[in-house]
Amino acid sequence: MQAGYAGAYLDESIFALTPHIIRSIFPIGSRPTIKIVNNPHQKLCVFGALFNGKTSVKICNKINSIKFLSFIKRLRKNHKKLCIVVDNARWHLTKKVMSFIKEKGIKLIRLLAYSPELNPIEQYWKNIKNWLATKIWSNLEGLRKYLCSALKRTFLIPKIYYY
Repeated sequence: MQAGYAGAYLDESIFALTPHIIRSIFPIGSRPTIKIVNNPHQKLCVFGALFNGKTSVKICNKINSIKFLSFIKRLRKNHKKLCIVVDNARWHLTKKVMSFIKEKGIKLIRLLAYSPELNPIEQYWKNIKNWLATKIWSNLEGLRKYLCSALKRTFLIPKIYYY
């Protein structure tokens, strides 16, 4: 990246009311089943940007190019010289988004298709989901409370110098 530019890895993740189970204990030979009492279609969507040791997030109810564009505008307010690394999701590359990026002089780096291992923010989402796996919530507000708490925890942020 050029000198003076703030580099950010951007991505989004979905957190649903269905539990994210990483481990359980069941009797040997039994077939474990989990009854989901929540509506699995209720979810929170999070846009995230991972800088060097810092994050910026936006929680919304759906993922589309309009929400993504407002997230980029917010990032641009805080960083006048910005370089963003994105995957090839269709809402990252719409005409409105691309014209804003070009107009504001934002540098754009696109990752190879189907290569989430190149984007360190994917590890951040994994760490958050693993942390949330130890929590219990029964509604969307409970999920939002735990999600906001997880997003504030700095030990969940991966070190990007490993990439």
